Amino acid sequence: MRCRSGDARAGRVRSATDGGRAANGEVGPDATKGVISPDGGGSGEAAGTAAEVEAKLEPLPFDATAVRSYGLVVAAVVREGRTPCSRFADLLIAATAHAYGLDLYTRNGDDFTGLEQLVRGIAI
Repeated sequence: MRCRSGDARAGRVRSATDGGRAANGEVGPDATKGVISPDGGGSGEAAGTAAEVEAKLEPLPFDATAVRSYGLVVAAVVREGRTPCSRFADLLIAATAHAYGLDLYTRNGDDFTGLEQLVRGIAI
């Protein structure tokens, strides 16, 4: 199955956190709304700068384990009769959570339907 490069453009912010480590994804026009950039630009709605947020999180690499998890996540989505192409960013986040054994906190649990056997989604 091939996806066009523009298929992942409508995602929302999702994150999986545990013990100070985070797998986080942001795509789409609202992903940085309210974030003040390190150079002082931005909307001013956020309490701190992007640099302050980055300093508090330990980014997780998308490594070989996460790649294998991504294959499992995509297979689960296809089994549910859903297309993985339009959910690319969500599935990368789910795969990272699966690879690191993290819970996945989300504002839209429906985006992760069919992945319950692989990752525990927690609606916030």
